Amino acid sequence: MKYNPRTGANNCATANLQRSGTMVSSLSSGYQVIDNSVVSENSMMSFIVFDQQAAGAYTYQPVFRVLNGQGQISESSNTNSVTVVEMYPYRNWVMSTLTSQFSSTSSAWTLVTNMQVTINTGGGSVLVIVNANYNWDTGYAVSSLFRNGVNLGDSSAGINIMDGTAGINQVSNIFWVDRVGAGTYTYDYRIRQGTGGGQINEGGTMTTYILAIELSLFSNWVSAQFTPTLFCTATSWTRIDQLSITLKTTGSPVLLLANLNQNPTTSGSTPGSATYGFFRNGAILGPSSNGFGEVQAGPGINKCVPLSYVDNVPAGTYAYDVYYKVVSGSVSLSESNNPTWFAAIEVSSLT
Repeated sequence: MKYNPRTGANNCATANLQRSGTMVSSLSSGYQVIDNSVVSENSMMSFIVFDQQAAGAYTYQPVFRVLNGQGQISESSNTNSVTVVEMYPYRNWVMSTLTSQFSSTSSAWTLVTNMQVTINTGGGSVLVIVNANYNWDTGYAVSSLFRNGVNLGDSSAGINIMDGTAGINQVSNIFWVDRVGAGTYTYDYRIRQGTGGGQINEGGTMTTYILAIELSLFSNWVSAQFTPTLFCTATSWTRIDQLSITLKTTGSPVLLLANLNQNPTTSGSTPGSATYGFFRNGAILGPSSNGFGEVQAGPGINKCVPLSYVDNVPAGTYAYDVYYKVVSGSVSLSESNNPTWFAAIEVSSLT
């Protein structure tokens, strides 16, 4: 979902998930807070929630609350979706949650408190989901996912680069599927300050977590990634060739996940913005031809662009792609060799 602020700087909103009238996160800011530094600076607000419940019927709905100013969801009629997947009750999973503020000024990779899990696997691949939010004091920071102490992103830039101005919050989510053999694996979320300092989970008002799920032993998934910087200038839908994958399915829906990190490459004070979409066999997914929505920032300001969607298709072979379309200026992806990543997972791997 895309959030578009309609008033001046430091306009902000928060998002939560409601289950049958009850907030899944009991904290005041739910799962994410989005700020802006100028009017109409669009940001992506995307999160995956793991909700453990007994057998029964439940109604889920995303909800939003403006903390300052006013704004709107789905400006320009973008694709917004909520999907509920019941996971096999004996699936192997582990989760750890942070409900307090974590602050850092260190230029070394630093483990975020409570953002570490250890999972013993029987040979299935591991889906790792991080829901996090970063707030600046000054400077910029990077975040990454580690397995047994090994950085799965770039050694310096990690997976996400997070820029901004003082007091601005930004999504710092990570989606990742790790193909590993049977064994014991510790996954953790770390940040490193490029300059200045900042906080994860500002004020302790958001539910921040790391979740690791072992997929079935015969899970069906495929992924693609690239690290060299990709400069994006096309103003019509253009395929990102490095993120083109093909999946042969058995009839189960397909979960699509992507990690992108956008950096405007315009000069002066001109902002750069682009919109993104998932395509199947050359056709855009979702009800809107505008994709998931425009992500905008001033020159040099990196923003995380986490994308997720479930495609309900019959058994067959499908080509899935990530497309972009520049709305203003120009942008780049993987500015500092931080990986841009895309995966298609047949949902039967979870059920």
